[in-house]
Amino acid sequence: MTTRRPSRTFLRTVKDGGSAEHVAQRARDEKARQQARDLAVAALVEAGVTVIDRPGYEDKTIKDLREIRMVKKDGDPKVNPPTEKEHATCPGHAAYVTVYSGSDPHVTYVCTNPKANGHALYSWNGETRLPGQQSGGGMTEEQKAERKTLIANNKAWDSAETVRRAWLSDSFLTRTTPPKGAETFLALAVAHGEHTETSHETYANLTRQGDQDAASYQRYWGVTSKIEARANAAAPRQVLMLALALIVCEWESTLNRNTWRRPADRDRRYLNALIGWGYKPSDVERLIIAQPEADNAQADGHEADNAQADNAEADNTEADEHEADEHEADEHDDDDAEPTEGLRAYQKDGEWWYRHTSPVTGEVRPRGPFGSQPEALADAQEVGDV
Repeated sequence: MTTRRPSRTFLRTVKDGGSAEHVAQRARDEKARQQARDLAVAALVEAGVTVIDRPGYEDKTIKDLREIRMVKKDGDPKVNPPTEKEHATCPGHAAYVTVYSGSDPHVTYVCTNPKANGHALYSWNGETRLPGQQSGGGMTEEQKAERKTLIANNKAWDSAETVRRAWLSDSFLTRTTPPKGAETFLALAVAHGEHTETSHETYANLTRQGDQDAASYQRYWGVTSKIEARANAAAPRQVLMLALALIVCEWESTLNRNTWRRPADRDRRYLNALIGWGYKPSDVERLIIAQPEADNAQADGHEADNAQADNAEADNTEADEHEADEHEADEHDDDDAEPTEGLRAYQKDGEWWYRHTSPVTGEVRPRGPFGSQPEALADAQEVGDV
C-alpha cells in the first residue's frame, strides 16, 4: 500500500505555526467541492451539453438564459426566457457548474453569444434589447483583489467551522468540570442578556443528544428535559459546566461568514475564551481578535447579532434565491436608483450596483457596475454581502 506524502503547502503551514487540523479540513472541503463539480460536469457531457468555465465579470458576451429572449418569426422577442430544452438547439448552448459550500452543484445554462445567434437581451428594468445596446463596465484592480480575498476567507471560514465544532464536540463538551474563567464568562453573558437557544439545537447536535432518526420538527423534542434531569442529578461543578456548555453552544450557533468581517464584542469574547481553553484558531478566525473593538461594544454587539441572524439562512443558498431582508437602499442613493429585494442593489443608467462593506475599513461604498442583477447577486454571494 502506497502512503501519500503530505503536500509542501501543508508542511510549510504547520512549520510556520498553522493548525494542521484547519489546513487538512480546507483540503477536504476543496476536494469534496471538486468531486461534486466533476460529477455534475460528467453528467452534462454525457447529455451532450458543452461545459465552459464560469464567465468572468469582465465577460459581456456570455449570458445566462434568464437574460435572453428567443425572437419569434415576426421579429418580436418572446416574453419569457427560454428553457434549457428550448435553447438546446442553439449553437451557443452551454453550461457551467458552481459548487457553493454545503450545497449541491448548481448548473447554469448560458448562451455563449446571444447577438450572433439572433437572441434579444432582457434587461432587469423590464426592457428587452439587443446585446449591442447593453451597457456595462468592469471591476477595478482593487475590487478584484478585495473580491479574491473575500472569497478565500469565506471558504476558510467554512472549513474552520467544521474544525471548531469538532473540537467543541470531542474535547470541550465532554468535560465534567468547568475550565478556568468559566464563572467570569457566564457572568458577562448574563450581564449582557445573552441566553441559550430555545430548543438547544446546537448543543443537542454537538453532544449527539438529538434524535437524528426523527423528523426534523421532532428531532429536539425532549432535549430540554434531558438537560433538566442532568442538572438535577449533577454535582455543583458539573452544573456549572453544563451551564457553560449551553451558553457556548448558543454563541456558536450565531456565527457565520459575516463574523470574520464584522465581529461583535461577544464574538471576540467567545473566540478568546475558546483559545484560552485549548482551541487552536485558524488564520481567518484570528482576524476576529485582531479587529479593534467598537466604542459602544454592547450596542455594536446587538447590531451585529441581528445582522448575523438575518443572514444565517442565506449563506449557502444560490445567489438568485436569496429571500428579501429588511434592509432598504441607503437614503443617499441616486434619485433614479431602483432598490431590489434581498440585497441593497440598485440600477443606474442600465447598470447594476450594490452597497458593499469593506472588510478592511468597514466603509460602505458602491460595488459594480454589473451587466445584470444576477451578476450583482452572484458577486454578493461569493464575497459574503448577502
